[in-house]
Amino acid sequence: MRHIFENGDDVSKIRKSLELGQEFLSGNWNFLEEKDIEIRKILGGQSNLLHLVSTNNPKKLRPDEPAKFLVRIHCQPLTAQQIAQDVLVFAVLAERGLGPKIYGFFEGGRLEEYLESRTFNESDVRIEENAHKIGETYRKFHSLQLPISKKPQAILKMREWLEDFKNLGGEYHEVIQNQVDFPEAPKILTINDLQNELDEFEKMCGIFEDTVVFSHNDLAAMNILELNDSNDLIFIDFEYASYNWRGFDLGMHLSEHAYDYRTTVPPFYMLDASMYENNPNVRIVCSSYLKNTRDSVEDLIEECQFFWSLCNMFFGIWSLRNYTAKIDNGIDLRSNASDRFALYFHMKNRSIEIFENRKNY
Repeated sequence: MRHIFENGDDVSKIRKSLELGQEFLSGNWNFLEEKDIEIRKILGGQSNLLHLVSTNNPKKLRPDEPAKFLVRIHCQPLTAQQIAQDVLVFAVLAERGLGPKIYGFFEGGRLEEYLESRTFNESDVRIEENAHKIGETYRKFHSLQLPISKKPQAILKMREWLEDFKNLGGEYHEVIQNQVDFPEAPKILTINDLQNELDEFEKMCGIFEDTVVFSHNDLAAMNILELNDSNDLIFIDFEYASYNWRGFDLGMHLSEHAYDYRTTVPPFYMLDASMYENNPNVRIVCSSYLKNTRDSVEDLIEECQFFWSLCNMFFGIWSLRNYTAKIDNGIDLRSNASDRFALYFHMKNRSIEIFENRKNY
C-alpha cells in the first residue's frame, strides 16, 4: 500500500483510493467510478504520508455520506497493540468532539474524516490568541480517561528506540552541533551514556507522579487544525499519544516553538534557542490551561521548564534511531540528533535545580 501512495502515479492512487472508499464507506461510494475521484497529497507530517481523496461528483452520494476523506499511510510499522490503541483514542476523541472520526483501518494505514480546516504553521502557534486556545484545548485533552496504561511512556519509548538503534548496529553518536553551540554537550555519546541519562532523569521525574495525564506528546504546529466553521482547535496525529507527565506534554509543544521547518536549506530546519528563555507564550498557554482553577501558573511554568531538556532528548533519540534505520523524515536527522542532545545537556542543570527545589514539597 505504501509504495502506491509514495511512488505510484495518479491513476494507481485513484484506483486504490476508490477501493478503500468502497470498502470502508460503502453506500453510494460503491457507485462511483475512477473518473469521479480526485486525489491530492497533503504536505506535512514527518512520520506519515497523507492524501486527501474527494469526489468531483458529490450528487451521486447521499447527504449523510462523506464526499472527502483522508488516507494516512504510516511510514513506520505499528504493532497490533498500537493499532488497537489508535482505534480507541480516535473513538474517544471523536465522541468528545476533540478529533476526527476514523472510517477504517487497513494494513499500514487508515481512513480518517476530513475536517474543513486550516493547518497551523510555526507562526500561528506564536500568536497570542492562538496560544490561549491551545491552552484551553490542552485542558480538555488532558481531562480524558482512557483504558490504557497509566504509566508514563516517554522514557520507556526512548529506551525502545535506543534498543532499535543498537539492533541496527549503532554504538555511539558523534555530536556535531549545527544550529547551536553549547559547551555542555559531550563530543561522543554512547548507548550507555544515553541510558544513564534516562535512568537519572527518570528518578527526578518521580516528583511529578501526581501530574500524569493522557497526553498528545507531539503537538507541533502541523498537528493543530483550526476548524473553518467555528475557529475551534483540533489536535491531530496521535501516533505518540499515551499517558505522560502534563509538563512533558505542554513542554513538548512549547519546546517546538524554537523550531521552524519551513526552509529548503540543509539541515532543513531552523533553531532559535532563545525561545527557551524569551517565549511569552509559555505563560499564556499555562495561564489558559489553568483558567478557573486555583493551581499556580508559576508552578506549571516550572514543570514545563523541567521537562524541556527531556523533550529534546526524546527527539534526539528519535532522530538517532531513524537516521540509523535510513528513514527519511524530511530533515537532516544526524544534525537534528546532535542539536537536540546539545539542548538537553544545556538545559539539564535547570531541570536538576528545579528537582532539588521541589523534591521536598
